[in-house]
This record gives sequence, structure tokens and C-alpha cells, in this order.
Amino acid sequence: MDEIEFRGNKIEELPDGGVKITTADGRSFVMNKDGNMKIDLQSIKSVGFENIVDLKSHVIMRDGDLTVHKAEFHDGGRVTLAFTSQGKLVEFTGYKIGQTITKDNEIIIRSSTAAKTT
Repeated sequence: MDEIEFRGNKIEELPDGGVKITTADGRSFVMNKDGNMKIDLQSIKSVGFENIVDLKSHVIMRDGDLTVHKAEFHDGGRVTLAFTSQGKLVEFTGYKIGQTITKDNEIIIRSSTAAKTT
């Protein structure tokens, strides 16, 4: 298992071919070999879309105590977000999207097409 230090972040190769990134401020993210990320959703403060013009559809539904957002981008990307009535993020799944997690634990979602140009 290899490990490198880059700009204060520790990047480790995991035995299953994935990668674990630990930031200088102690946050950690695990990405499996297929590019899927696992993060601690409890640490996320807010989620937003970079450019709503890129959205093909955005549906908001209630499911018991949850408010569920399902959005589809013009380029085929999809995202599902679920929040409790207290505002806690409990689900964040995406396919063919780009995203940034800021130092303030805010997620900015963008289409995969827009992600390729940034």
C-alpha cells in the first residue's frame, strides 16, 4: 500500500485498489477503484447546484420524515439527495456528475460536462 503527501493532504492506496484521502484539517474521503466516493454525510453543511441551467429536471418529494430531491442533468447525469425534517443530509447518490466539497463542508454539484471544463 503506497502513501504520498500532497499539499498537506495524505493520499493512501487501499488494498482493494481504492484511495483514501485525508485532508490537512482531518476530513477523510474514500474512493473505490470504480471512482465511487464515501464521505461522512453528517459533516456536510449544505448542498447546491453550480448552474441550474444544466438541469433537465428537478423533482422534490416527501417520503415520511424525508424530503427527497431527484435531479437530472441535460447530459444524462443524475443525483438524489435526501434530508430529514431537521435538515440533516442522509443520502447523496450521483451518477455521471461532478462535485466539489469546500473547506466549509459545502457540496457544489455540477454536470459531468461542466466538470470536464473546470
